[in-house]
Amino acid sequence: MEQRATANASSLLSSALVLTLFGCVGPRVKPEAAPPSRPADREVPAAGSPSAEGDSSAVGEPVAGVALPPVQPDPQAASRQMAEMIGRLTEAEGAPLIAAYAESNGVDGAAKILVRLEPELRSKLIRELQQSNPDDVAEYMEALAEAAVAAKLSSERLREAANQVIDEWHAAAARGDRDGYLRSMAPDARFLGTDSTERWDLTQFTSYVNEHFEPGNGWTFQPDERILQLSTSGTVAWFDERLASESYGELRGTGVLERIGEAWRVAHYSMTFTVPNDVAADVVDAVGRSAQ
Repeated sequence: MEQRATANASSLLSSALVLTLFGCVGPRVKPEAAPPSRPADREVPAAGSPSAEGDSSAVGEPVAGVALPPVQPDPQAASRQMAEMIGRLTEAEGAPLIAAYAESNGVDGAAKILVRLEPELRSKLIRELQQSNPDDVAEYMEALAEAAVAAKLSSERLREAANQVIDEWHAAAARGDRDGYLRSMAPDARFLGTDSTERWDLTQFTSYVNEHFEPGNGWTFQPDERILQLSTSGTVAWFDERLASESYGELRGTGVLERIGEAWRVAHYSMTFTVPNDVAADVVDAVGRSAQ
């Protein structure tokens, strides 16, 4: 009984995914061509099942315990949704969906799904496709390689742009460029300075910058040894870096960038002193005495 219930749930999920697939991205049908007929071997859903009651299962309703995402006309969003859904399936369940997607949207479209999957599942899916679609595997592999290269180039460009924004932000501070410095920050940005009282939202930080910046005279912290990472969506980056200051020596900066539209903005930044372990106790005592 348990095995039958699991199989039915898996079948229902697969059917719902197919409905979602062809609801998200329509097949490439020429204007003069007739609409594709329903495959003869397609299972007709039972009355009362999610698939039988209109299109509710294809627009975000929970199916077999999995909430399907809403329909997205954007091809990038569609491929991301399909990758997320296929990531929940076995290779035997996912391979037919990949093949169906390729049939309707091209091999390059299917490759953009494959490149988003975990490497282990991607390898299993390709092996499954080698058995079920041996004539198409070469195309899949070629398109997958091209998609991987495109994804890597896109990631590198985003990383370069993010690093450039951080560098220009520090440079604007060094030359006392208030407008340029604040323009590089997100509307809801926060800045944490080295003093415990220096915990500002953007409005508070703007007042502080206006008090201390003059044309040609701000504060200079030279960044070095930055490590920056991107989220898989490419909309968030986080980093840490060393900072060199003539007044304070070596400091550490950690921050978060948010991509708003096509531009990176500093959403969070924290600046701290680096304290060697062998003098940490003395520093703690000094801080304690200062707080008294």
